[in-house]
Parts: sequence; C-alpha cells; structure tokens
Amino acid sequence: MKLIALIKDGAGRLHLDVTRAPDLLRREVALATGGAQLCWCGVPPEGVAAHAVITEVERRLRPRAAGSAPLVAPVHLVIRQLVLVTVVEPALAVHRRRLLGPLRRVRWRLRALRARLAGLGGAR
Repeated sequence: MKLIALIKDGAGRLHLDVTRAPDLLRREVALATGGAQLCWCGVPPEGVAAHAVITEVERRLRPRAAGSAPLVAPVHLVIRQLVLVTVVEPALAVHRRRLLGPLRRVRWRLRALRARLAGLGGAR
C-alpha cells in the first residue's frame, strides 16, 4: 500500500511524495540535505490513487500565476489540505450519500403520486 508522506528537509523545503516506507524516505532526504523531519503521513481514501491526492493538494496550494513553479507553502497549510483531501471530504461524501439517498426516494414517490393524482383529475 502506498502512503503519502510530507517531509521537511534540513534546508526547510517540503517534500510531498508517495512511498511504501515513509521513514526510509525521510532517511534518504536526511542524507541528502543534512536533516529531515516526517511532518505528516497518511493513507489515500479508498478508490483514490495517492498520486491524485498529491496533485490535488498541489493544485489547491499553488498560486494561479505560478504555473509549474515549485510548491512553497507553510507546513500547517499543506497538512490542512492533506487532511481535507484524505479524511474530511471523503467522510462528507459518505454522509451526503446516506442522507440524500432516502430523500431522493421520497421525492421520486411524491412525483409518482402527483402524476397519479393528475391522471385521476384529468379523467373526470
């Protein structure tokens, strides 16, 4: 299973990457930059690729005028977007389906009842 890891290197730059072993990735970054800290690690939502989560987070954080410039943002903003994309939004989608499913069925039944009553009224 691939995990999403946010690592802050010794120079203060952020590395957002997909890996099977976040601590090994942190060690590789530490060897290259002199130090590294694993800031966040998480599992992508079911049915969503880890790379898709990373591109969505980068799209949300990147200024529109920057184009393909490297991602530069405070750690807490990146973590906030990661939590939104991996935890909050999938949970809201599940709750929305649970709430709206029965409402849609009731609405369909009301439409059918209205059509039936309209048919009875026109037959007089």
